[in-house]
Amino acid sequence: MSINVTLSIERIVWDKLQHIMGLAGSLEVSGVFTSSKDTPFHVVDFDLLEQECETTETIIEDTAFVKYMSEKAKKGIDPGRCMRIWVHTHPFSVDDPVPSQQDETTFDKLMEQKPDWSIMLIVGPGGHYGVARCRLVGAPTTYISAPVNISILEQSLPIHKKWDKVHRPLVTKKVLACTSSPMTKTVSSLAISSAMASLIACTYGSSLISSLPSH
Repeated sequence: MSINVTLSIERIVWDKLQHIMGLAGSLEVSGVFTSSKDTPFHVVDFDLLEQECETTETIIEDTAFVKYMSEKAKKGIDPGRCMRIWVHTHPFSVDDPVPSQQDETTFDKLMEQKPDWSIMLIVGPGGHYGVARCRLVGAPTTYISAPVNISILEQSLPIHKKWDKVHRPLVTKKVLACTSSPMTKTVSSLAISSAMASLIACTYGSSLISSLPSH
């Protein structure tokens, strides 16, 4: 018997995700959706967690989920609403993005508490999205493909700058820098690029740029 699940995403949430994806540029980023209290497959918010990112991988900090869950609990939002749907981007996917083996591993790790259902959604450039992977836990665990539907909610509030301010500090680019030994590599944080600096200066003013690390 086939099972059909529709994930409905509010337009303002989709726009928020697209905006953050644009800010990240070539970096893969991820976060979690919050669903409606009465309708679990209806998405009403997206949260970006603190993470280190590369072009093909995003690693959420161990403490990020603790902080995130604490903030949600203060708002009366339980894990069943905000820890079931993981969404991440594939900035270089030409066609509909599909999960990599690393994506599957990350998904299993994030959902290790084994909720009765959970969803992974991958979003590519231009708003293209892959088929959501919905996992239903039973005996045995069953994987199904969940079609994604985006609901439209008219929203004209100028909130992009608010999204910039809230989410900009959470994404750190992860790069490999060679040490004096050609056989040794170490991970370091990349100084902000001139293009990104210009964007921040335009959004927040030049005072913020002066406080950022330079190359």
